[in-house]
Amino acid sequence: MDFDQQLLATVAQSLQAHQVTHCLVGFSGGLDSHVLLHVLSRLQNSLPSHPLLFVRALHINHQISPNAHRWAQHCHAVCADLNLPFVSEVLTLAPKKKESLEACARQQRYDMFKKSLQANEVLLTAHHLQDQAETVLLQLLRGAGPKGLAAMPTIKSLGAHRLLRPLLTEERGTLEAYAKKHQLQWVEDESNAQTRFSRNYIRHTVLPILTQRWPSAARQIARAAQHCASAIDQIDQQLAATWQDFLGANNQRLSIKKLQSVSPAMQRDILRFWVEANHFQLPSTVKLAHIQKNLMCAGLDRSPKMLIGEALLQVYAGEIYIQKNVVMPVLDSRYAFQHTITVPGVGRVVATKPLPLILRFRQGGEVCQLPNRQSHHQLKKLMQMWHIPPWMRGYIPLIYEANQLVAVVGYYIDQNFHSRTGCEFVLEPYNTP
Repeated sequence: MDFDQQLLATVAQSLQAHQVTHCLVGFSGGLDSHVLLHVLSRLQNSLPSHPLLFVRALHINHQISPNAHRWAQHCHAVCADLNLPFVSEVLTLAPKKKESLEACARQQRYDMFKKSLQANEVLLTAHHLQDQAETVLLQLLRGAGPKGLAAMPTIKSLGAHRLLRPLLTEERGTLEAYAKKHQLQWVEDESNAQTRFSRNYIRHTVLPILTQRWPSAARQIARAAQHCASAIDQIDQQLAATWQDFLGANNQRLSIKKLQSVSPAMQRDILRFWVEANHFQLPSTVKLAHIQKNLMCAGLDRSPKMLIGEALLQVYAGEIYIQKNVVMPVLDSRYAFQHTITVPGVGRVVATKPLPLILRFRQGGEVCQLPNRQSHHQLKKLMQMWHIPPWMRGYIPLIYEANQLVAVVGYYIDQNFHSRTGCEFVLEPYNTP
C-alpha cells in the first residue's frame, strides 16, 4: 500500500473504530491540518450518493502573527475549493499572571473548540508521530510521571465532546509526500522556526540529532508513550473501583485519614485520579508532593490551601476540599422572594410553597433553636458543629419570615414554621468545576 492509500485507510479506520460521522477539523492552514482536511474531503466524496461523513473546518486566528489575517483568508479559500463548510474565529489573548502567551493561546484555542462543537461532532486535529515524540521529550524534561509520559492519546474527552487524532501514528514525511503529490498549498507559521520555544528546539535540534543515530527514534519514543498509557490505564481501572473509598461526604472531599492509610505512591495516584474526576487539570508530580507535604500533614488548627490550575484545594476538619478558584460575589444584605430565587455565585433556592420570605446571609449574631432544645444556639457554633468550612459559611442561604430566622438551607428548619406551613427549602448550587 503506497502512502496515499495508507493515509486514506488510516483515517477511515480511525473514524470507524470510534464511530465518528461528524467532524470539526482544527484547520490552521499548515501542512498537517491541510493534509487531514484533504483526506477527509476525499473520504466524504467517496460515496456521494450515500454520504456517511460530514466535515467542516474551524480556523482560529490568534492575532499573534502579522500574517494571521492572510492565513484565515487562505483557509477560507481552501475550504471553498474543497466545498467544505468553514468557520473562522478570532481570539484576543490576555495571559494571566505568570502564564506564557503560548499556554494562553492553547487554552483559549481549546475553549473555542469546545464552544464551536455541535452536539454530534468530534474534534479532529492533525497531530502526528513527530508531534507525539516531541511531547514525550518535553514531558520527560519536565520530570513528568507515567501519566505525562503517556503524552497524547488517540482519543480523549473534550468537555462534553471528544477529540480524535487520527494521524498520530503517521510520520510527518508521509504527510509531506501526500501534500506534494496532491499539490497542496499551505502556510508556514514563522514562529515554528524560533528555537527559543522549547518544542521548536526539540523539533529542529534534538530530534534530528537523535534520528541521525537512531533513524526510528520518533517511532520508538512514541512506542514508549504507548507503554506508559497502557500502565496508566491499568492503574486507572483499579482506582476507578477503589478511589471513592477515600472520599469524605461527597466527591469534592477527600479524607486525609483514609489517604494516610496507604503508601505515598498510592496517595499520589488517588489524588491525581480525584482531581481529574472533578474535571480539573492533572496535577504535576511536584504539585502532588506539595499536597502530601503541606495539605495532608496540616495540623487540625490550620486550614492551608493550594492552587492547581483552576482548582483550589483547601483543608478543613481532616478533609481536602476541591472547588473552582473563583472570585466570590459580594452579596446583598437581603433578597425578597416567594417561591424561587437565584443568587449569583450561590445558586437557586426553591421553597416548596409560595410564602412571603426574605433570604439573607450571615452577618453575625444569628441564633437558632434546635428541635427538642429549650435554649437557642449561636449559628456560628452550629456551623462549626455541622462541619461547614469557614470559607463557605458566608454563602449558606438563611431564610427569614419577617424578622424570624426559620431555615438554614440544607441544615436546619424551624419546627414551628415547618409544622405551620409545611414548607421546606432546597438549594440547587452552581456547578463549581
